[in-house]
Amino acid sequence: MLTISIIGVKCQKYLKLKLSKIMKKNIDFEKLGEIMDWERFDGETWEDVFMREVGDTTAVPDNLIIDVVHAGGLEKWARLQKHTSVEDLAEDISRIMRKAINSSILTGKKKDTFPAIRNFSVYCNRVNCKDGGVDNEAQRIANAAWYGALAQMHLKERTDKMFANKPDDVRFNEAVKKVKSVWGFSDNDIDALRYFVCQTRHEGHNPSMNKSIYLWAEEKQTGKTTIARAIVSVLNGEENMDNAGKYESTLAKEMQYNEHDIPLAASCNAVILDESMPKDTSKAYGQIKQMLTSNSCQYNQKFKDVRTISAKRFYFCTSNEDIADFVQDKKERRFYAIHLNNQPVQLSFDEIYKIWKEFCVNATPRMDDWQAWYNTIDHVNGLASEEINYHINRFRDDPMILQVINSAEGTYITPPVIIKAAIEGKPSLKEKKAVVGALDKLVGKPPETRRSKYKRKDLINAILELKKGDAFDEDDDEKDNSMNDLPF
Repeated sequence: MLTISIIGVKCQKYLKLKLSKIMKKNIDFEKLGEIMDWERFDGETWEDVFMREVGDTTAVPDNLIIDVVHAGGLEKWARLQKHTSVEDLAEDISRIMRKAINSSILTGKKKDTFPAIRNFSVYCNRVNCKDGGVDNEAQRIANAAWYGALAQMHLKERTDKMFANKPDDVRFNEAVKKVKSVWGFSDNDIDALRYFVCQTRHEGHNPSMNKSIYLWAEEKQTGKTTIARAIVSVLNGEENMDNAGKYESTLAKEMQYNEHDIPLAASCNAVILDESMPKDTSKAYGQIKQMLTSNSCQYNQKFKDVRTISAKRFYFCTSNEDIADFVQDKKERRFYAIHLNNQPVQLSFDEIYKIWKEFCVNATPRMDDWQAWYNTIDHVNGLASEEINYHINRFRDDPMILQVINSAEGTYITPPVIIKAAIEGKPSLKEKKAVVGALDKLVGKPPETRRSKYKRKDLINAILELKKGDAFDEDDDEKDNSMNDLPF
């Protein structure tokens, strides 16, 4: 019996020694020394320091916990990782926090061996007692790390690979021919798409010159969504369109109507907004315009300080509605509208992706001066312009309006007289502005000294001239490329 007992004790000592050696191999003694601020004397290794200060390898907590504390906390640790999605990062953060909560080393008799690491366990336990607990905190930390650094790092890796080869003008022109043949885009459309692509690669791009594409068609199956997915996939470094859904967002998310939302623009080079532009934007349109020409957003972390993170506001919008139903102003330069009239040539998704990949990777700025290039791209007509044009055509077609102007006494006539003739019932302020805008467009705005009085003779001649021609169209008006129309 004594022999068996001695053998058992020896086996235990052997196993303990063996286990100690195995654990030593996996312990980063240097990190522990730096966390604890231990002093290392001449000739000592960090393992020697550990044995002198602690001596018990079984008192060492999980290596992941050591890594987090050594990095300076979960968020700093998270920024050093190679996760490819914010969801995976949040899952790992949650797992580490639960390890700290459930660690018998950090909560048992040896809890005071490493005070700095024990403090991390205390923090995790405190978080676990709150509503939402560990999972909510892990998601918050993952968001802060992902949108603060990791997403942009992975995006850069993908896009650097996608755009690694020098652009080839010959291949770009070949791609342009295919695009025109399949979808019937004009030269102006091609130039606007080229600008959209190049701005995503432009270092230090001035956000006041952001240009979004608005691709619309009344009919379905015109290919607008597929075009958007192909272009945005390439610009975000995807080798096909399989992951295009990752880059589709909503106006509500991009505008951060939920204060804790993070816009997709904070982690992408370009974003798809599919059928997300509302018709009635009279109250929010100013905010939307401001968002479109910004390069950052506010991230409101729950129970933490608000942080500012960068965002690339390059949106590819698709819709079945005319952009004039959305734009409230007379003109808008933040968008370029492309109207698809016909169904395109039928191609596979793979063929469509390859055409647009050739277009994107070989596109280069048409001008060195980005402001000059920006100025050459056509603006779009907004709702205010449509309403002004409607009333101009009313002046032409409604004989009563001309009769009222003709029968008025004196050299001049005031807007209220014409408004009463042009609009039935009590006109709204918006309608009044539209009629005055139509008058200004016909004969020019009266000088301040005349107090909004128009010359009757000028109005009569302008309306008679209108009757000779077709319906008034904004496109027939001379384009105004003045600096005053710029969105800044």
